[in-house]
Amino acid sequence: MKKAPLKPMGGQEGKKLYDFSCPSSPDLCQRLVQRTTDAVGTVKITFKGIPTILKKKLKKGEVVRAKCGKLVALKWRDKRNNAGYKTFQ
Repeated sequence: MKKAPLKPMGGQEGKKLYDFSCPSSPDLCQRLVQRTTDAVGTVKITFKGIPTILKKKLKKGEVVRAKCGKLVALKWRDKRNNAGYKTFQ
């Protein structure tokens, strides 16, 4: 898979990116943090770089999380498994 280059965001430093329409990767989140742009959204647990704790099966009501620097990845189960990430409080 080719990595798409990140173009300069021209004055977008310090902004927040909300992305719920398409899953993002941990690599993209780390690159955004380096550019002082925070992010929150959904993530596929099959993507490369996802912590193994997020790949374990959960029972209804369970939540697991993993943290690496500013990036926090979450997985929870209600009716189905859900996974997301955030880089800010």
